[in-house]
Amino acid sequence: MPRDPAAPPPLDRKVFAARYGPRALVAGGAVGMGAEYCRQIAATGLDLLILDRDEPALAATAAELRSAPGAVDVATAVVDLGQPADRLLDALRRAVGDREIGLVVANAAWSPVGPFLDVDLTALLAAIDINCRAPVVLAHELGARMVARGRGGIIIMSSLAAESGAAQVALYSAATAASTSSRSGPARPAHRDGSPANPRAAICKASWNRPTSCGTHSPHSAPHRRSPPAPPTGPPRRCSAAWIAAR
Repeated sequence: MPRDPAAPPPLDRKVFAARYGPRALVAGGAVGMGAEYCRQIAATGLDLLILDRDEPALAATAAELRSAPGAVDVATAVVDLGQPADRLLDALRRAVGDREIGLVVANAAWSPVGPFLDVDLTALLAAIDINCRAPVVLAHELGARMVARGRGGIIIMSSLAAESGAAQVALYSAATAASTSSRSGPARPAHRDGSPANPRAAICKASWNRPTSCGTHSPHSAPHRRSPPAPPTGPPRRCSAAWIAAR
């Protein structure tokens, strides 16, 4: 049978854990692509810390992961990534505590859909908070710890809309473009000692819809058409495969 090109390559778990363990933090990991990232990461043997503001979905995903054969340790925290930066930083520090985070996936996203001037300003600012500011807080706080340890990785989910923009989600396109460009920030400190692999930062772009891009998890929803559902497994599987292959 031909090998699935999206499947992760063979993995030396000890090597992977030494570089990206002992625990991964997935922000926006309760459903969709975030939950699939959790499954893919758990399959490598790393423990998990999952952040999301959807408490029932978070509990369901955690229960699924804990019931899997060879289950890893799964910790959760209900955190709204759209809250002001100082409160988000406090919530992040409380959630992490004394846990050592070796891999971060910034997956949460949200966007109102519609003509720019027809969308409520509060909703537009929420899109900036969740899509742009939250990854900055995550990367700055946890990336500094990774650089101090000399190892770790950060994956920031972006969108194909970041490359050319889209009229109905103009601000989302701009915010994800900012996240794409900011990837060089957390990666640069590792170049000081001539070792670009420790830690590593990467962007994974996708056209799949994360549930929050349909406004389903936002208190700032503006009237708009819902995007059709799409399979969540592809981008995490391809990103995981590329990450493991380049370890």
